[in-house]
Amino acid sequence: MTNLKSKLKACGERQGVIARKCGLSDTMLSLYSNGLRIPPDVLARLADVLNCEPAELVGNVEEVTA
Repeated sequence: MTNLKSKLKACGERQGVIARKCGLSDTMLSLYSNGLRIPPDVLARLADVLNCEPAELVGNVEEVTA
């Protein structure tokens, strides 16, 4: 799971609402949350809306296996 997808789930708002706040289509936000490279300007807008640092949105969440 990407860090962006994890942040989107944790924020509690629907993905479509976040997309509109960032000026993105639902489809583009979905592509970014599934690993498509995020342009720097979009990354900055997402970080602002999700109230985090841009670096927190890139990469993958380490999955813990038991």
